[in-house]
Amino acid sequence: MLSALLLLLVPMTAPAEPPATASSAAPRPLRIVLIGASIARGWQLDAFAARTGRSDVIVEYVGEYGFDKSKALAAVRARTENRPDVVILKECGAYFPGDQPTYEAMLRRWVDALRTSGVVPVVATVAPVAAPQGVVAHLKEFVKGWILRREDQNEAIARYNSWLRGYAAEQKLAVLDLEAALSAAEGSPRLDPRYDGGDGLHLNDAAYPVLDRELGRLIDRIERPASR
Repeated sequence: MLSALLLLLVPMTAPAEPPATASSAAPRPLRIVLIGASIARGWQLDAFAARTGRSDVIVEYVGEYGFDKSKALAAVRARTENRPDVVILKECGAYFPGDQPTYEAMLRRWVDALRTSGVVPVVATVAPVAAPQGVVAHLKEFVKGWILRREDQNEAIARYNSWLRGYAAEQKLAVLDLEAALSAAEGSPRLDPRYDGGDGLHLNDAAYPVLDRELGRLIDRIERPASR
């Protein structure tokens, strides 16, 4: 009887909450690095998460001018802090026409290197360029095509993009499809005039929300990696 009374006098306390486990903690943001040139710089990717209201991703731009992204890629892979989960490899229309077999070999090496480092590679199609405007621009196109016998810039871009899509399908790579997002019409090799920054190559401010939506759709398709 006495022991029962003593038990009634002891304050009742709620059971302690179990400690949070790794599985119950909020997932860390996906860290993405995009390696590109002037169009990517103008995109202001460091502000992508705030601009689009996403807390699940951190996007960073790393600039490398010229098709060869080897040095920038090596620096990203060598990081001990802020290592990316995903690297997007983006090229500029200014590098076309070019040596496509060399371009293909480079991209294959970069994809293999990223996979070896445990980083998910993503490839971006090359944005199209605008049709020439004015007499001088048309004359230049005529000289390059009919006298110098150089391949048309957009034809070279379209040929590279076609190979890139086939390679991505073969390797099961995600594709950031800038060509489809920015083309004047489905199947057109020309930049939509609404997005022309004035020189036929670079983009205006109206283009970047389109690219934000395309990147957002890509992010939604990428499987989140396990915590490191």
